[in-house]
Amino acid sequence: MALFNNPVIADLLAKYRPIAAMTYSSSLLGWDLEINMPEAGAAARGKAQAELELLRQKMTLDLADLVEKAEKQEKLSDAEKGIIRVLKRDIQFYQKVPPDLLEELPEGNNRSGYSMERGPGEVRISNLPAPLGKDN
Repeated sequence: MALFNNPVIADLLAKYRPIAAMTYSSSLLGWDLEINMPEAGAAARGKAQAELELLRQKMTLDLADLVEKAEKQEKLSDAEKGIIRVLKRDIQFYQKVPPDLLEELPEGNNRSGYSMERGPGEVRISNLPAPLGKDN
């Protein structure tokens, strides 16, 4: 038996699956940056993360009509209502945030130039710059 029997919800989840995969991949990229990213790779990583975020925005906004259709369904379970609630929040977020900002944030974070120094049992952040766009 399927977890979600409503065909509109099942369609919505199928279309959301690649977005969830991109979210997971972006999290792994961020973790890798913090743990062991060589400085020379940070710019390319920032660009890749920015592209993923722009794709997530586009694909999430493309779900708006289907989310609206799902919301009109009768007899939705609490889990199905929860899916709609979370996706509506994501859609509202991406409607409000301009693409150029989504593109700039990961690139800027990766250009910040901090590095992790590791010794036995310790982690230190060194060379932490002033906030981007701010002079000391």
